[in-house]
Amino acid sequence: MAEKRFQFRDYLTTSNKPSPYTERKPLPEEVSLKNGIVFRGADSSVISHAKEDLLDYLTVCFGIKGTSNNPLPITINICPEGMEDVGAYKGRIIEVSLDGIRIRAFDERGASQALYDLEGAMTAKKQPYLDIGKTKNKPLFAPRLVHSAYGMDQYPAGYLQVLAKQGIDAIMLTVSGVDEVMSGKTDVKPHTTKVACFP
Repeated sequence: MAEKRFQFRDYLTTSNKPSPYTERKPLPEEVSLKNGIVFRGADSSVISHAKEDLLDYLTVCFGIKGTSNNPLPITINICPEGMEDVGAYKGRIIEVSLDGIRIRAFDERGASQALYDLEGAMTAKKQPYLDIGKTKNKPLFAPRLVHSAYGMDQYPAGYLQVLAKQGIDAIMLTVSGVDEVMSGKTDVKPHTTKVACFP
């Protein structure tokens, strides 16, 4: 069946997509998220977007809705000091144990990227499980800037969420003067305000 015109935009604005997986029991070195999760610690508009995406990811990809009597805690701490060799912009350390997941981040954007890292690890396994252990990460370079693939100077919220999960932290607008983009006159301020809420 031929793709409809602009159908690609649905893909660009859908952060989490269902995919079939074969259910299995967790291995001894894995922690399960099947009982749901509960967040503790730091929060902000940036972190909140990542939290909501992780909850949606668990629901869409693995059918995990809400929490049971024993949800796995995810504790988020923003602590620029003592970050070892990832003590820089978006740096993060994730420690996974049977008692929960502990995230230490250099800043709020590092915390949000840590939550996206958890999604990536589960996607690689195709299971709602994470390996017990410690991982460290930080960007190879920053900023990571993109033009819109959705449409010239168009950045709907769903697309911004997809970009955030990919580690993109800057977008490009083609502005003439103070209020004109390629599509015509516009107020640029709402664009910057909306983008600021995403990592």
